[in-house]
Amino acid sequence: KDLEREWYAVSMLANCYRESGRYEDGIKASLRGIDIGIELKREDENGFFYNELGNLYSTLKQWKTANIYFQKAYENAVKTTFLPGQSVSLRNIAQNQIELKEFDFATENINKTFGLDSQANYRIGACRSYQLLAKIEERKENTDKAIEIYNRALFKLEGESNENDYAIVYQALARNYLKKKQYDQVGTYLNLANEKIKKIDNAEAASENLKLNAEYFAQSKNYEEAFKTLNQYIEKNEKELNENITKQITGLNIQFETEKKENQIALLSTEKEL
Repeated sequence: KDLEREWYAVSMLANCYRESGRYEDGIKASLRGIDIGIELKREDENGFFYNELGNLYSTLKQWKTANIYFQKAYENAVKTTFLPGQSVSLRNIAQNQIELKEFDFATENINKTFGLDSQANYRIGACRSYQLLAKIEERKENTDKAIEIYNRALFKLEGESNENDYAIVYQALARNYLKKKQYDQVGTYLNLANEKIKKIDNAEAASENLKLNAEYFAQSKNYEEAFKTLNQYIEKNEKELNENITKQITGLNIQFETEKKENQIALLSTEKEL
């Protein structure tokens, strides 16, 4: 019966549910958090829950729905003048716009983040913005430009201890040098990525690493290692494909419930205003 404590509890639950793959429960917990924020007349502090809903729907690959919530999280961060929150939300929106191939909109949002991160002295934010700009160039097949921008991201990582970002940037550089058939560079960055992957728990990055190693071994005519690594990649991706199908079905099943709940939230908000 203590709304403040329940608000805190559901924020922890939402995060735990997402991390453990219980997406429907995560969405319910986040929507309950928004309910409580309205009840407490502190809706401006609901940015966490909007962001969490965005993350959940991004995991379910429902990019447009995710961006509705990331936009709400951004608007909350603007109201509360929370600069890192603004830049994180804009990057999240841009990430999904890249998936939707809306490259111009994504670039516009990414460019807004540099000023915000500079004001907040949020160096890792600038690194992640460069990663997104580089990803756009990579999707456009502008390999040299992508390499140049990934190197800017790497420069921004100097002095940071984020192993995950290092792994992703090293992989990206290896992937793009592989396109150029510059195998010495590929080997250098792949070895660096291999070391970082051992230190983190990131299934997507681990899968990408297996794929890159298999391609590198194949192009280097080391067919035995290529065959072995490719088998590992296929085995891993079969499991992830099945999990992905389950996520998609879950997302479709809960879409109706979410819309129904949002109508209830809108009504509650109107009642409070009255």
